[in-house]
Amino acid sequence: MKLEVNTVLLQVVSNKLVKAVSTKDLVPSLKDFLINVTDGNIHIVAGDSATYLEKDIACNAIEETGKVAVDGKEFTKLINKINSDTVILEVIEDGRLRIKAGKSKFHLKTINADDYIYPEDIESEVTGIKVLLPELKRALKLGAITVSKNATEVYYTGYKLGKVLMTTNVNNITLYDINVCQDDLLLTPDLVSLIHDLDGDTANISYTEDFIEITTEGTRILGNLLSGLENFPADDVLDQFSYDKSALVNKAELIPVLDRALIFVDAVGAVELKFTKNIIQCKLVGDADVDTYEEVPYKGELDGLTINVNVGMLHQIATSIDSDELELYVDSAEAPLLVKSGSYKAVMASMSISE
Repeated sequence: MKLEVNTVLLQVVSNKLVKAVSTKDLVPSLKDFLINVTDGNIHIVAGDSATYLEKDIACNAIEETGKVAVDGKEFTKLINKINSDTVILEVIEDGRLRIKAGKSKFHLKTINADDYIYPEDIESEVTGIKVLLPELKRALKLGAITVSKNATEVYYTGYKLGKVLMTTNVNNITLYDINVCQDDLLLTPDLVSLIHDLDGDTANISYTEDFIEITTEGTRILGNLLSGLENFPADDVLDQFSYDKSALVNKAELIPVLDRALIFVDAVGAVELKFTKNIIQCKLVGDADVDTYEEVPYKGELDGLTINVNVGMLHQIATSIDSDELELYVDSAEAPLLVKSGSYKAVMASMSISE
């Protein structure tokens, strides 16, 4: 194998691929990049046995084709330190990978490419799905607000994608109106992080009961799907709201109040929202050592209602959405708070506070 490739292009591709390599020692080969050079193309694979990322680099300066596996992190660190316009990659007689940059030469250890652990060819049962990539990324970013970060039930760390996107940490729920497929698929956090790195306007999706494949031009993601969909809330979770009592709040007036509240409590603390006529009285409750009181104007009819909600989550929602206003719906002090903005909806549980 021998070829010459643009350094900057190789740096960009390597920096994305390295996020997919395994960080565990259970399968040493999965710390490697699998580099497969064919006529006019460099195909590089990185993965951790559950999720794989593949990238293609078009290349017309290929002298010899071949395949090699080399430590992904070492390779990426080295390539990022090279400032020549191009680098030459060559597998030499002792099996090592020689990297030449100007007058500098580096020799990296390799493993037999046949020892690289890669799933057998998977024949998708559902194909032909196209999705607008920017909208999918936006839905996943907003879904991250309520996905569970450390649940013992691994399925609560997943992103349910189907007729809507849904995440939950049991107490709180995010829904985003993006109709991708008729089946519900539970994406892993690692898979979602790779989707955020995809380029392009559209992505193609295909899947089986256990695997999902997402492709854009020159890039392929292959990953396991989580089980546990039966533990997720039903899609009709919004039917619990009467929508009779609502408030329209200007985001620019709410965010500074939440910013100041977070000075005194951590992100899991509670803020009391007391609705009076056209004013929301906001104060910290629970274990806060200070008294805070601020007012935020609103439009609507929620006079007389008081609810305690997670201040950190409400702050994340307000700062993450694009619109200038939030719609709030609440039926009683014990009922959850519904936050809406366009295609995005968040159901926030009312917090019980012991004084």
